Amino acid sequence: MHNKLIIFIKRLFFIQVLLCAVIFHPVLVDAAVLTVETQPKQNVGERIVVDVAIDPERESINSIESNILFSSEHLTFNGFSATLSSIPIWVEEPKEVSPGRIHFSGVIPGGIDRSYDPLNTMNKKIPVVRLFFISKKAGTTTLRIGESSVLRNDGKGTATSVTTSSAPLTLSVVAGREPTAPLLQDITPPEPFTITIIERSLFGRTPRLAVFSANDTEGGIERYEMKVGNLDAVVVTSPSALPYRLFSYILTIRAYDFSGNVREQQVSISGEKSYGLWGIVAILIALIVMIRYRVRRSTTI
Repeated sequence: MHNKLIIFIKRLFFIQVLLCAVIFHPVLVDAAVLTVETQPKQNVGERIVVDVAIDPERESINSIESNILFSSEHLTFNGFSATLSSIPIWVEEPKEVSPGRIHFSGVIPGGIDRSYDPLNTMNKKIPVVRLFFISKKAGTTTLRIGESSVLRNDGKGTATSVTTSSAPLTLSVVAGREPTAPLLQDITPPEPFTITIIERSLFGRTPRLAVFSANDTEGGIERYEMKVGNLDAVVVTSPSALPYRLFSYILTIRAYDFSGNVREQQVSISGEKSYGLWGIVAILIALIVMIRYRVRRSTTI
């Protein structure tokens, strides 16, 4: 009886320890890791390449929004490249929204949980975007990741915790070299692109739309300008509404990269027919015919 009591007490003690371990054991929560990387030592006047990547830490993610912080005293933002990016849809392309702060956001339909590199199977980082800068002043500075948001691909848009890294950068002046101008200048214009015109429906209120998208492998597209006929060019985004014109005209779209290079495409736009006016005329004619028919019929009777 005494032995059975001891065994019972031991089992009870084991169950209590197990329950405590389950209840008070800390829950490990994976956090997405956003990183910014570049060569730590570079020269003034050079084009600086900065890679932004993310390691979801076994979580499938479908949305990234972030801010990259840099010293506008030492660096000038010179564009971006999304060629190797895992983000297929940009909500906001990388843009310097204020001195020293680049903002971007994008979505990944279907989500992604890691990037497979056959040459380095241990690499789990997903490439987000490549940023370009021109170094303009010697000294030591740091590239940092500011406020960021990463959403899980769980159908609910649940936010996951985010940890970030920074990249120290030392800029030096090479003796005998002019530091004021970049050593490698981008003189290549954006690639040729297509302008697609979406016609408005017969009785719809939506105007004609011009849809366009250019690609620049050296640094991305900084802005688009649209010129209707002989009117002045204005800054636009795609899609862009076209004005109503009775007569045909030439539509010009210009794509500028961050180095000022431009690619211009043109398309001839035919004059629009006023379907609304013709519809009203058709209805009036039908009413007149109907009234005359009834009047004649009543007089014959």
